Amino acid sequence: MAWKWSTGLRDYLMGKGSFRQAFEDCKMMIYTSPIPTTADAVPLGTYLGTFTKSSGTTTLRRGWGEIVKVLVTSFALGETFGFTCTGSLDGAVTTATFTNTPDVGAAADVAVRLVRLFTDVGYRACATGQDGYIYVMAPNNQSTTIALAGGMTGTVTITDAQYATDTNDLLRFGAPASAVIAKDTGQTWSGAMSASGTAAYGRIVDVNDLGTDNTTDKRLQGTIGVGTGDIQITNANVTALATETVTTCTFTFPAE
Repeated sequence: MAWKWSTGLRDYLMGKGSFRQAFEDCKMMIYTSPIPTTADAVPLGTYLGTFTKSSGTTTLRRGWGEIVKVLVTSFALGETFGFTCTGSLDGAVTTATFTNTPDVGAAADVAVRLVRLFTDVGYRACATGQDGYIYVMAPNNQSTTIALAGGMTGTVTITDAQYATDTNDLLRFGAPASAVIAKDTGQTWSGAMSASGTAAYGRIVDVNDLGTDNTTDKRLQGTIGVGTGDIQITNANVTALATETVTTCTFTFPAE
């Protein structure tokens, strides 16, 4: 069975970018039969496991930091807002504090002042301009923990991992040659299996794939085998908790 392209992938290639760019940060998920007739459809069969770079469990695009949402919920005169920001790579803890004196105004106005706090300590941040929302991005390829420091009188709601979780353990394809593109030779595509069963097909998907029946997600679906199939792995009869590895994953762009 030939590779199946989702509508979202075809639209992307026709109007936005290359195949390699489409799967610049991807993962591969494998399933038992039956095999869906299109890559747009919801996955069928039993989910067996996910392949990432060297079985890593983190899912952040390269060059991004974790994004955390902060909602300012108070804005009285004299209130203090202090945060401790802990980075994932070096464990460094940074503290920044703002005092609402003189009174800058409503929650949205306090949020604008807090943006300055985060940028001053090496984070990227922006306020929505309404309702007191702030989105804070950690330094590149780092996750972070942001917490309200002790003794502060202002109140906020903090939501970690709003859009991303950690540094990159995602898959990439190498440079194409003679209309053929294959898994990056510098990466090991592997994963600890979540269930036991016979793998029938796999899907290479964007890290943020919805897993629903839709025409927007970029997906490439192919058969799985040992020494045969679109995606070749070490053992098609997988066992829960065992680590399996992709040996070959190659796509040839058709001439016609």
